[in-house]
Amino acid sequence: MFVAAVILPFVALTGDWQRLSDDYSWNSKNVHDVDVGMALWIEENLPADARIGVGDAGAMRFFGNRYTYDLVGLNSSEAIGRPYLEFAESKKIDYLFVFRDIYVESWQFAEPVHTIQVDRNTILGGAQMRAYEADYDTAIIFAESTISLDDDLLKRDVGVIAKYSEAAHAYKLEDGGAVVERQFRTVFTGTIRDEATTFSGSEQFTVNSIPGEILVVAKRYDAALRGLLRVFADGVEVDEWELSDQDFFFGLDSFDIPASFITNDKATLKFEVIPTSGHDTGNSFMWWIMADSSAVEESGIDVIDLGSAEENPNQVE
Repeated sequence: MFVAAVILPFVALTGDWQRLSDDYSWNSKNVHDVDVGMALWIEENLPADARIGVGDAGAMRFFGNRYTYDLVGLNSSEAIGRPYLEFAESKKIDYLFVFRDIYVESWQFAEPVHTIQVDRNTILGGAQMRAYEADYDTAIIFAESTISLDDDLLKRDVGVIAKYSEAAHAYKLEDGGAVVERQFRTVFTGTIRDEATTFSGSEQFTVNSIPGEILVVAKRYDAALRGLLRVFADGVEVDEWELSDQDFFFGLDSFDIPASFITNDKATLKFEVIPTSGHDTGNSFMWWIMADSSAVEESGIDVIDLGSAEENPNQVE
């Protein structure tokens, strides 16, 4: 019985025991390198009265020796259910220690001051943990939401582009969700405040167009919920649009609707959410409609300034 219960598993499952041992070793190394490593950095570099917020509180609370808020809420119950940037602002937390993500990277009050990266992550919530120093006296400079788009911003090579569509007509949202307002730093100089309505179905609107000319559409979106869209022009399916990954909260990407789909002086565009793993909703903070500037001049269509997104949520320009 002893042999059957104790000895045989070690002999028969040698490979599994080796794998489990290897995984445990890497798990321990991850925690030591990142959590303990960041805690030691805290102890050595931060003022004794610093108030810190951490997303992985165990080792940093024990070794860091600073007043510590657990942003997840396991040790700080008042943080439960609250967005951690909102919680940090309410408590005037001096330093945040979280795994890198686009939300905290875009936070207008913080600057990264230290980073620990692991090459092989087996147990942590991310491969890169960052320390952010908060400055709540930072002057917030708001960038114009209608800032001109250029080739570098859109990562395009289409020559000179210009806006040519007026405001959207007959805007329609299917399976709309909550209206959200977000204020974040972006790749622009300054901070943008904008509103959007989330949706799990589709959004549709009609814009001016030039028959036989490519229609270029660009949108601002929550880059963490970028998702996949099915694009229609006048009821005809064009293609799928996989929104690009971004380093900041406000993402920006563009899509070309081929000239063959543009047959009238107005085009009805529809963007339908294609559910994928982890991305089953869409959102649009702002749309731009563009074409080659020479086509605009030949068409005689006027360029209209719609003002800021703060005045016109979900606007199309």
